Amino acid sequence: MQYLYRMFNYQEKPMLKKISMIAFITLLFGSAPLLAKEKTIGGKPGDATIASIVVGAANADEPEFTILLSLLQATGLDNALSGPGPFTVFAPTDAAFAPILDLLATLPEPLTEAQLTNVLLYHVTDGRRFSNSVLNRNNPKAIEMMNGGVIVSTPDGMLIDTSGLNDGLEATIVVPNLKASNGVIHIIDEVLVPSNLLD
Repeated sequence: MQYLYRMFNYQEKPMLKKISMIAFITLLFGSAPLLAKEKTIGGKPGDATIASIVVGAANADEPEFTILLSLLQATGLDNALSGPGPFTVFAPTDAAFAPILDLLATLPEPLTEAQLTNVLLYHVTDGRRFSNSVLNRNNPKAIEMMNGGVIVSTPDGMLIDTSGLNDGLEATIVVPNLKASNGVIHIIDEVLVPSNLLD
């Protein structure tokens, strides 16, 4: 367990507690304006890279994406998300990592760098895909992710984790369409787990 805290560079035990619905709603509405503001890092909306937006949000007065940033840096994917892309990233909030920390704590060994990369790439697809491209109006839509896995989006903004490793997890897009110079960020409230996590 101590390894997980060191890997995520996040040492406060409250992250492991379940977040009540009221607390989550407070967190969501409290952080959304901050995250929306990050669209303007470096000038007009869309001027900053995906990596720069994550760094800016993680270092803000009310930080968000601190765990995501530490994982991107640990795997070197922060450099890739500074590149030309374009990419579409489904970015989990810090609160979204609480249940995945619980799940990882049950594993006999910590995840390797390759396995962490696999998890992160299960949150990235190629192209600049705004919500009207991610979501079909009437039917579910399969989206191939950069790790080769597939998630399914629903018309109401849910992303269904098809791996079955996390009790049929459904993530919600809580803030869509943050424009970056090299793509788009959609903020989600759960971490998606690829089916080949332990391969």
